[in-house]
Amino acid sequence: MKMDMHCHTKEGSLDALASMEEYVNRLIELGYDGMMITDHNSYKGYEHWLAVKDNIQGTLKSGKRFVVLKGIEYDTHNCGHMLIVLPDGISSRIFEARGLSVEQLLKMVHELGGIIGPAHPYGNGYYAIMRTHKGKKHPEIIEKFDFIETFNGKTNLFGNNMSGILARRFNKPGIAGSDSHVLKDMGKVYTIFNEDICCNNDLIDYILAGKQTEVGGEAYKKLYRFYTKFIEKCGIGGYWVYNKIGTVYRTPARTKAKKEFSMKYGKVLTK
Repeated sequence: MKMDMHCHTKEGSLDALASMEEYVNRLIELGYDGMMITDHNSYKGYEHWLAVKDNIQGTLKSGKRFVVLKGIEYDTHNCGHMLIVLPDGISSRIFEARGLSVEQLLKMVHELGGIIGPAHPYGNGYYAIMRTHKGKKHPEIIEKFDFIETFNGKTNLFGNNMSGILARRFNKPGIAGSDSHVLKDMGKVYTIFNEDICCNNDLIDYILAGKQTEVGGEAYKKLYRFYTKFIEKCGIGGYWVYNKIGTVYRTPARTKAKKEFSMKYGKVLTK
């Protein structure tokens, strides 16, 4: 089963221009069987899918099935971006309130029976765990994750190779995705599962069983001819500032979501 496991929609990510309709049609055209929505700190893209899926599926060729999984890409304040998959029927607003520590996030996801892994661990800048202070000083934290994104469409070949080495070092399953935000990037990267993955629970069971995946695709290429190291470093620095400001700004929402989480699941969140 061939899937793109890292997709951003315009309905859920501020920096994305690709609609759900475009994703389904384009990925089917490329021979994909499904995708996972991983919007930034938001489930709005998946909620939109639930609202339009009957209309979209009604336009597909008879008998064609296309699976859409519910994921999220979460911004921690100390370890970059994390991909999270919760069991079917489980939800909490806490995963839409950016800025938790990776330690808190790991505890919460696992207590709910979900899985979590670092996105683009050797990507550029502070959003990649192995570029953060914690990742560099304490690489053993990788042991606590359930999988690693070993091929990312916005990471260069060297970074993707290093991610693969990291996964093998800690014996973690690998997944891969295009990290697409626009139509032209859809389906550039794939994950192949040896079994049907029809829902989040199927994916969680597959990953926790340590079953084999195949990943591959096109490595990152410069988006524009005028793209330079200077522009790249400005973007990385800008993201660092954005992440720190966003963490502080979202403090009230995080505090409220923590209380709701504790009341709903009977679990108290600590540092």
